[in-house]
Amino acid sequence: MAYKKLLQCARLTSTLRLSLLVSSATLWAGCGPVQPLTKSVDPDVRNLAVVNVPIQDPACTATVPIAIPRPQTWWNNLTVGQPPKIAGEGVVGFHLVNNAAVTCPLAFRQDLYRTVFSYNLQPNANLKGLVRKAEFSISAEVLPALRPGFFCEAFVGAGGGLIKLGASTVLPASEFVELPGGQAFPPGSTVFSFPQPWAAGQVAPGVTSADAGGQRAVFTVDVTAVVTQSLDAGVGALFYAITGTDEGMRPTRPPADFDCRTVYKVQPLVITHL
Repeated sequence: MAYKKLLQCARLTSTLRLSLLVSSATLWAGCGPVQPLTKSVDPDVRNLAVVNVPIQDPACTATVPIAIPRPQTWWNNLTVGQPPKIAGEGVVGFHLVNNAAVTCPLAFRQDLYRTVFSYNLQPNANLKGLVRKAEFSISAEVLPALRPGFFCEAFVGAGGGLIKLGASTVLPASEFVELPGGQAFPPGSTVFSFPQPWAAGQVAPGVTSADAGGQRAVFTVDVTAVVTQSLDAGVGALFYAITGTDEGMRPTRPPADFDCRTVYKVQPLVITHL
């Protein structure tokens, strides 16, 4: 009896194995293309400011400061939830401020702003060799009073372009940093420049632009190759910066104060993978 039961079990096991093989072959033959998946990587956004005082007016004494607050004070006075003090947002552009004192006919200040941001790739290191597409978008959210022809344009405000920063870049701990006098913005390589005047369509290889609504430009950047290479090389993060249009040192005092600080929104990095 025991032997008979053992034989029955052996036959059943063989039958199950054969059924599994046939079922697997049938399923495999009926399979379509593998459907890709997507992952989103939220940006880590910071703001940098540089203050230039291009002309040291000999008629102006140090006791006559410019009344408009410096960038760090301006940021500190913003309330949380007030653009650009919102997650994912940053400020780009410039603010030209003349010294209103009659004893300072030449003195002015040039405040410059950049938005810097990063995407952390470390949690997605397992996607090495599986990436099919990767892209992110940046968009103008709040435009100032525009002045076309003076570096403050429709659709983009004072947004000048996108640069890629080095892999060794370290973002500051705080959301906003006014760099010490004489210190420049961190250098980077140009990804693309915003069209002046703005136009929809392809603006550079792998970069397209459209109106996000309300005459505010959005730029979508294909970074498939960058993400693939970074994952292959074990790079932990990608770093970028949105530059301004008028970052050169101005040689003369502007005819009037002009504020072209523009708020930009950085969207998540979307990775399509197998």
